[in-house]
Amino acid sequence: MNGLGFVELILLAVLGICVIAIIALILRILQAILLKRSRFFEDDLEVEEGVSESPKTPPESPEPAKNLSPKDEMTQREKKLREREEKMKAEKIAVLKEREAKILGKTKKSDAGKKEMEGVSDGGWFMKTAPKNPKEREAEQIRDLLQRLEKQHEEGIITTEHYETIKRDYERQLIELEDEK
Repeated sequence: MNGLGFVELILLAVLGICVIAIIALILRILQAILLKRSRFFEDDLEVEEGVSESPKTPPESPEPAKNLSPKDEMTQREKKLREREEKMKAEKIAVLKEREAKILGKTKKSDAGKKEMEGVSDGGWFMKTAPKNPKEREAEQIRDLLQRLEKQHEEGIITTEHYETIKRDYERQLIELEDEK
């Protein structure tokens, strides 16, 4: 009645090891099932990607699976899945950056070039687009920012509170620039 004896402790340890081994076996079986499913979905994705992708990327050459052990095969599958996930993340980031650029009102490079080159026909495009001194340039930039801010407020991107606060700051900066002139 003093507790467990030496034999009982050994049996308890063996029982614990058996339970851990059974759990590991179950997890391994589940992993194999999930890999088969993911392979099935990979095949579907490859068919869809093959139709929608442009021929810019060369098709991957199938690697001989006979020479690989199951462990190597799984690591290759995991590597492919990671690469695909990274590619998808990169695409999502690119899309988010494009949306952010649209929200912030940034123009595309082609639009910026058109805006700068409007007066090229008469040879004085620089004089028309760029103000003469830095104060005028800064004032023009602030006016552009005010217009963008107003568009964002109209589209509901920013709240009225933020709009009014930022607008006051920009207007104060404009007044200070005009006073300095």
